[in-house]
Amino acid sequence: MRSDGIEMNGILALKTGANIASAATIDLATATGNNLTITGSTGPVTSLGTVAAGAVFTLTFSGTPTLTHNGTSLILPTSANIVVAAGDVAQFVSLGSGNWKCLLYTRQDGSALVGAPSSLAATL
Repeated sequence: MRSDGIEMNGILALKTGANIASAATIDLATATGNNLTITGSTGPVTSLGTVAAGAVFTLTFSGTPTLTHNGTSLILPTSANIVVAAGDVAQFVSLGSGNWKCLLYTRQDGSALVGAPSSLAATL
């Protein structure tokens, strides 16, 4: 329950918003929905703008920008930069104050963000 007494119940529907062009800052504060296509390959992407904490966005990329990991403001899986491929999908949650965490990242081709650990690969 929110501090103002409003409680969410039922299904949360992702609203598809207008496409947003990739840029150093993809400003999700300007989004018209929380299910978005990010177009183009401009980057590296270092920020997603400032949105209230708890807001969740699902981004589908149609271009190939690079997402730049930052341990505070753009926390990515594997703590490494991600070179996006067209069709990749990422879900981000705002931590507030312009800080974001990637909750999931799925490559269009199904490959992992990193390869198997060397100890596992040696046993395959």
